[in-house]
Amino acid sequence: MTPHLAPIARNTPHDLTPRSWLLHSLAWQSLTLRSIRPSQWPALANPFFKRSARIKDMSEDQFWALIDAARREAGDNLDERVSALGRQLHALSLEGIQAFQNQYDRCIHQAYRWDLWGAAYLMNGGCSDDGFLYFCHWLISEGRARFQATLADPDSLAEIPRRDYFDLELFAYEAPKAFEAKGGGELERDYNIELATPEGEEWDEDELPKLFPRLAAKYAS
Repeated sequence: MTPHLAPIARNTPHDLTPRSWLLHSLAWQSLTLRSIRPSQWPALANPFFKRSARIKDMSEDQFWALIDAARREAGDNLDERVSALGRQLHALSLEGIQAFQNQYDRCIHQAYRWDLWGAAYLMNGGCSDDGFLYFCHWLISEGRARFQATLADPDSLAEIPRRDYFDLELFAYEAPKAFEAKGGGELERDYNIELATPEGEEWDEDELPKLFPRLAAKYAS
């Protein structure tokens, strides 16, 4: 049992020496911390904790409804997809935007695979680590059906018409921009992907035609 401690007055006497004042302050902080449950400790280090604890998760259906709506509005115009997503997000609450970002980060983790990197390498004529992330943003912007088909078979991307590049970095910035514009400050994001190793088996460049024959045939020239 924790021994009973007499309460310490919040108003510090003016005649305390600096050392006594310091001890007085530390004792008060110790008593304050004892009243906080361990489950609440993250709030001391992360101001967002209290806010994020109230956020209800966005379902996959809700997330993809927003992405697909932006895709339908903009069509194949990639710049317009960015603007269209921004309009969708501005209609959400701050909690809704944060929940959207949480689902977005999950999609990036799902797509962060060596086989998808190989597909991006063929389609873009080479692909750096940053370039692969931008490719993943483009893939999400293509909508749910294309995203899921690509996860199942990256070589199915050969069905998409050729273009100069397949990346859409700006698509990833719309949720943070909307969150800040609505007074939410900095959006909480999962940056672990930048330090992660892709899932799956790493490939050598000369193996790609065998791994993705349809893409290799389409982008060989």
